[in-house]
Amino acid sequence: MHRRRTLPIAEAAKATGLAGFEFYLVSADTRLEEKTLRQETECFLFAWADAADGFVNWNRQVSWR
Repeated sequence: MHRRRTLPIAEAAKATGLAGFEFYLVSADTRLEEKTLRQETECFLFAWADAADGFVNWNRQVSWR
């Protein structure tokens, strides 16, 4: 089952396309197209955002497939 992404960042990306999403882009490195590396990177960054002052973690993902 594929769920629709409704987080504010996903809604902004859908409404504005690539140009609107670019502000939120952490990296455009093509190596992140590899699923395992991308998921490990996302997990690290979300954990960092949770622990850092001044950042709001919009991640609502509870698992990576």
